[in-house]
Amino acid sequence: MIPVIHSQQNRSKSDFVSEINESLSDCLNLIQKRQAILYDNPDHAFDHLTIVIDEVLALSEGVNKAIKESFFLLSQIALLGRATKVHLLLVSQHFDHTSIPISVREQLNVLIQIGNVSKKTVQFLFPDLDPEGIIFPIGKGTGLIQIIDNEHPCSHSSAQPITRRKGFSNETQFLSTHF
Repeated sequence: MIPVIHSQQNRSKSDFVSEINESLSDCLNLIQKRQAILYDNPDHAFDHLTIVIDEVLALSEGVNKAIKESFFLLSQIALLGRATKVHLLLVSQHFDHTSIPISVREQLNVLIQIGNVSKKTVQFLFPDLDPEGIIFPIGKGTGLIQIIDNEHPCSHSSAQPITRRKGFSNETQFLSTHF
């Protein structure tokens, strides 16, 4: 069973974000326990744990400053989680420095932007990309993808356009890259 934390009707946003922070703190403790195991056994194989946070900006907007600052446990998880197989999947309609710290963005391995692609919309996720002169397909499911690893071409230097593959229904958000 996968635990899900969701907002409830008779609960303040600060209480909701505090519960998320407690869960993120538990994940950070797990990372630290796994690091101790790796110290003794560098080849130990862990099960993957993926933390999914939908609407990151909505969570961090409008809550008291102390709670918002503690929400940035994300930074520590992003920096320390990879070797211990703890991953982040962050989703938002808009990303900027107020939704996630730059240190988190710099640790992201796969960046996907669906929808309107312009100089303004790409500036946070793809700071080195100038979309001028790039022809992007128009329509649902189009956008940019960047994979940063040692296996994919263009992984460190550029983002690639993506399109919805023909033959799939409108509900399907299947991405195909043009590498």
